[in-house]
This record gives sequence, structure tokens and C-alpha cells, in this order.
Amino acid sequence: MSKPFRRHHLKVKDFKAVLEKLPANLREAISLKLSKKLRIEVCEVNHDLRIYLVEGKPLILEKPSGEVFPSLLYSEALAGLPRIVVDRGAVAAVCRGADVMRPGIVRIEGEFDSGDLVAIVDEAHGKPIALGLSLTSSKLMEEASRGKMVKTIHHVGDKIWNLYRKI
Repeated sequence: MSKPFRRHHLKVKDFKAVLEKLPANLREAISLKLSKKLRIEVCEVNHDLRIYLVEGKPLILEKPSGEVFPSLLYSEALAGLPRIVVDRGAVAAVCRGADVMRPGIVRIEGEFDSGDLVAIVDEAHGKPIALGLSLTSSKLMEEASRGKMVKTIHHVGDKIWNLYRKI
């Protein structure tokens, strides 16, 4: 029987290469002080996903396609992303993996283009509930009255989120 994941240490220089794959605005928002004393590990999950742990905390996720994005637990990185604030009705759907539709958006914070990474937060507490890729620019999103606006790629309660507990 194979193990569900393999965990091993990573050199700082190899982790720097992973960070370079992040969008520029996100790299600037991350305030990691990389030193040789920093404990960095990678968990490879069935060749489907890599979770990079810094001091035991899951911070960066990498899909087999090479797509790299922060985990929902990495608040410093998420603070640097544009935010899509959704209403209470949309929260339940997004937490089940639904994409964000325009009627559920209360407000848009920050500017972005189509294909940019955005944080999806709940209106009541302002906490991140998902990460997604914008399907349009912030300007066009403001003007729209309906339609799909954000493709959800990682959300509270998904397979990745549940792996955090096992790690």
C-alpha cells in the first residue's frame, strides 16, 4: 500500500525557485525572511499536488501543471491580493467549490485583470474562504450585473484544505 503523501526537507535555494513562480505582486506581499535556519519541507501528495511548509505551516501550493498559489492559511500573502467580497448566500456555495457569480458579489477591492489570482472573502468577517482566478478585469466586473466572474481554485473544505489537518 502506498503512502498518501511523501514529506521531505527542501533547501532554501530550491524554495526561492518556487517563490519565483508566484505572480510579482504576490511575491512582493510575502515577507518571508529566507535563511538557512528556516525549516522548509515539501509534501508531495500522490503526484497531484505539492504543499510547501515553512516552519510546519502550509504556505504555498503547487499543482502538477506548475501553477503556484498561496494556501488559505497564508494570511500575509492573501493580504496582498485583490479581494472579492461575497454575501452570505454566496459563502455556502463557494465553500462547496462553486465559482463566484456576479449577483453574489457585494464589492470588489483592488484592481486586477482577467486571469489574475484573487482572494474571495465573506462579507460578515472579511475572512478568506477561497482563492480564484478572475474571468474578467475588475473594471468590467464592476459594470456587470450577471454571469460567472471568478473560477474557484482552492476553497475552505476542499481536498487541499483537508490535507492540512493530516500534515
